[in-house]
Formats: sequence, structure tokens, C-alpha cells
Amino acid sequence: MAYYRGTDSLDTMIKIIESGGIKSKNKRQTDYDTLYNGDDYISIGKIDEVSDYSSDSCFFGWIFGKPTFIISDDISAIKPEFRCGPFNPDKDRVNIFKDEYHVRDEIPLDKIEGIAIPFSLLEKDRRTLMNILKLLRLASSLN
Repeated sequence: MAYYRGTDSLDTMIKIIESGGIKSKNKRQTDYDTLYNGDDYISIGKIDEVSDYSSDSCFFGWIFGKPTFIISDDISAIKPEFRCGPFNPDKDRVNIFKDEYHVRDEIPLDKIEGIAIPFSLLEKDRRTLMNILKLLRLASSLN
């Protein structure tokens, strides 16, 4: 089954595609806080493990109502220890969701199989619609 990674906005999704892939904090060269997956890893969820929509699932935490990348299962993903706490985010790389996996460094565009856009975004303003069209053009140019 496929993996998935939600984003905070369509703008972020466009930037990811334009940059050539989903990248870890170190690959992006950013100060963005990575929380519990460390500077070299990207957190993703696994679709076949989402059996409910509880608060300890990636679907609830990252996907619900957000633009989402659908990622091939043909990637090297590891499943760190699932821990609700206590842990030290400066030292521990752990899962905070039961269906969470980590990918080291980068997920290239050829591993992105699709995108999901919630219907709620389709009801937004003209700029949102233009971003959706831009995403579709970028996505169609990948193959």
C-alpha cells in the first residue's frame, strides 16, 4: 500500500514540486522545526495501517482536511519506535503516531504517485483555484 504526506497549504505543495521532491530539514537548509523525526528524516504515514481516525493516527494528525502527497510504497521507509512520551526531541527520533514511518533525506518526485486535495479547498478564493491548476500542470509534467 501507498504512503502519504500532508502539507500545510497548496503553496507548500507547489514549492515541494518545484524543488524536486520532499526533503528533510537538512536537505532544505531551513530552520523549520522538525519535531521528533530529526533533521535527516521525513515523516510519512502508511495508508494500509490507518484502520481508524483516532488522534494517534497520521491521518488525523496530518491528512484530514489538508493537501496530501500520495507516495509509492517503493521507497525505503523505516518504522521507528512508537512512543507517546516522555522523550527528548533533541535526542530521540520516535513516532508520535502509530502509523508513522520515516524516510531519510528525500522523497524524489518520481516516487509521488498522486496528490489529494480536500473539497473544502475547492470552495476557497480564485487564488486557491489557480494554485490547484498550477499543481495539476506541474504534476502532469512529471511523467
